[in-house]
Amino acid sequence: KTLIPAAMPRTLFPVQLKVTFFSASELPEMMTDFLATVSKKILQSNTWQPVDSYVEVSYNTMKATTDDRNGTTPVWGEALYLVGRFPPLIRTMKVTLKDRAAIQQDRIISSFFIDLFLISESNPSIGFLPTLGPTWMFLYGSLREYTINKEQDGLSEGMGESICYKGRILMSIECHPVNSENTTNMNVQKESGIQFPEAHIFPMKRTFILFGCIYDVTMIDKVFGNSTICFELSIGSSGYLNPNELAAAFHKPVSSLTRLYPRIPIDNNKDHYRLPIDLQKPILFTKYIFHDYIYRIALSNRLKRISQHLFERIRDLELKMNSKVSNEALMEEYRKIEEYVHALPCGCELNKIARVFERMAVEAQPALPDIFLWMICDSKRVAYARLPPEDVFFNLCQGEKGLYNGCVQTIFLKVC
Repeated sequence: KTLIPAAMPRTLFPVQLKVTFFSASELPEMMTDFLATVSKKILQSNTWQPVDSYVEVSYNTMKATTDDRNGTTPVWGEALYLVGRFPPLIRTMKVTLKDRAAIQQDRIISSFFIDLFLISESNPSIGFLPTLGPTWMFLYGSLREYTINKEQDGLSEGMGESICYKGRILMSIECHPVNSENTTNMNVQKESGIQFPEAHIFPMKRTFILFGCIYDVTMIDKVFGNSTICFELSIGSSGYLNPNELAAAFHKPVSSLTRLYPRIPIDNNKDHYRLPIDLQKPILFTKYIFHDYIYRIALSNRLKRISQHLFERIRDLELKMNSKVSNEALMEEYRKIEEYVHALPCGCELNKIARVFERMAVEAQPALPDIFLWMICDSKRVAYARLPPEDVFFNLCQGEKGLYNGCVQTIFLKVC
């Protein structure tokens, strides 16, 4: 107890976490085309796929794994039981999807962290134990194409910003108290044969259309040489082109990819270039079919807009305080902010309200996968931008519309 932080409750009761993995979908293959062809001939199987995935859960000092399953859409139906305490002293749980290798070291497909504070509440009057799903969690990491080069493996391990969608996994987390006398004898346990969640708990599927228009591309670094440049827009697996599809798209256009553009120099600038799209702006679009979790996006956007509005009002008040504005005008501005805060269904202090809503807008169960905009030079992906889908989501209700929906933005691409 002497090691418990001062802000934590002095009484922490033991709990058992049940982490269930049902299935995964849209996983990448973890072999080159040549090795995959050779392996199929050796195994004499046309149904075998070059990925044998399993899930590893790390929490505190404990680790547990599922069995490995072959294929890009594996089905596990397994639950892993871990022992912890509540409120949690260890805030995050790491979930890692790996590929079982027969000869080499197992390769990581993707990793992500679950913040137990986001899926629980320690307030004694309204609190609840960590609970998640069943829900689809989206996977990100290095590029989907398998390479022997391991330079980008750290991205799949959760180190740094991931640059590519790698699939999705259906999972859930449950938690229940246990007797403290029995925790010393409780080890990591595994249960098989878990039934798939009933279909009625998932909303119906619908088609989402992602649309974008590029107005200008400039400040392209000279390091990209005389290469031709195009852009790709994707959400989840939709719109993303593998190398073979990309090569074919240069001859037969697809909606998620622009045509090839030559770069031209910027006036009086020898170090940077631009693309000649002055008269005809390229349009990109793609479709993604997924469960209709619009209510999650709508709630997140409402909270984001509340947070943004409060930050703007507080900033305006601070600017007026530093200028020659009368005390009466300052009090009037303060009363407007105070009235807005009192109208909200919470009892937060004025100076904390904006950050509280900003944190509340983070959705532990994502509704849609992230959006990626890729810059491709001579068939090689060289730079990208990653965008939250809720920020560009359209809704007839202004308060539930994404902050940047229909807005012209300046997007700075990151070199991968």
